[in-house]
Amino acid sequence: MDASPWYGYIPTKWVGIVGVVCFSVVAIGEAIQASVLKDYLPIIPFIGTIIEIAGWGARVKSSADPLSFNAFVCQVAALIIAPCFYTAQIYVVLQYLVRLYGPDYSILRPKLYAIVFISCDIVALVIQAVGGGIAGSSSTNQHTMDTGGNVMLAGIIIQLIGLSLFCYAGIDFVVRYCKNRPYRTSYAYGVVLNPDLQPPYSSKRFLSIGLLVAATISIFIRSIYRVVELAYGWSGPVITREVYFDVFDLIPMVVTSALLLGVMWPVTEVKQLPVDVQHITVEDDNFTKVNTLTTDMSPAVSYDVTENSLMGDSSYDHDKKNSILSSVKV
Repeated sequence: MDASPWYGYIPTKWVGIVGVVCFSVVAIGEAIQASVLKDYLPIIPFIGTIIEIAGWGARVKSSADPLSFNAFVCQVAALIIAPCFYTAQIYVVLQYLVRLYGPDYSILRPKLYAIVFISCDIVALVIQAVGGGIAGSSSTNQHTMDTGGNVMLAGIIIQLIGLSLFCYAGIDFVVRYCKNRPYRTSYAYGVVLNPDLQPPYSSKRFLSIGLLVAATISIFIRSIYRVVELAYGWSGPVITREVYFDVFDLIPMVVTSALLLGVMWPVTEVKQLPVDVQHITVEDDNFTKVNTLTTDMSPAVSYDVTENSLMGDSSYDHDKKNSILSSVKV
């Protein structure tokens, strides 16, 4: 057989195996990370990685049985849905970066990053799942498959729009931070402009930021490919060329999943703060970012938190902190 009636080609077995192996390694890393950090966030991409493994496993099955419609539908659904879990992690990590560098510069409040963009992904996920169900309901009715494909295309477009808006919000935040042009002036005068209140340099944080940007670009490229692929239909010139799929889906998604293993440091930074300080710097929108990660600060608008106090040392000066916070509260 020269080609599967579903793919337009016979999936290459070794490529499918490479996909399964790569994502399996990443899944092990995500499981270890979740266990070591004792944090729920790595579990989200872990779910996406498991779905990727299922999708590429289905393609291995298709290489041995090109006529299996069930294997074809399984890989279509799995490999379209899985990236939603990676974008969810990306959205949450930026939320923590906004908390560290100051919500003044962000068009959205920190909590809204997860709420708004994950909601977009959920809507896109549901639409794609419905489309996959429609397409998979018949292996003989081309009209039904085309209808399902169009529904899936709508879901992918919604996901791409949400990711594009997220990229705009992230770029806008960086530009405004670098140019010191905050959106809001609801905080104490001088706090935003005071360089002592900026987070101290952290090589781990900057590495996390770089990996986050690279992962976002990678998944953005994949999303554009998917839109083009389904726009031409099930028998179009894009979806029937395996090399396009391997280059613009497999490689970007393996890269994205691997890069996201290194973006957790900003989350860890925030969660290492004392609980009462987390409440002020993370939860309470009436306060701007108060740098608690360095002791070389202006005593007029900040307070010291040493490494010992970050670990829960009883010498932490709550009275000093409260007096300072009262001076910066609106």
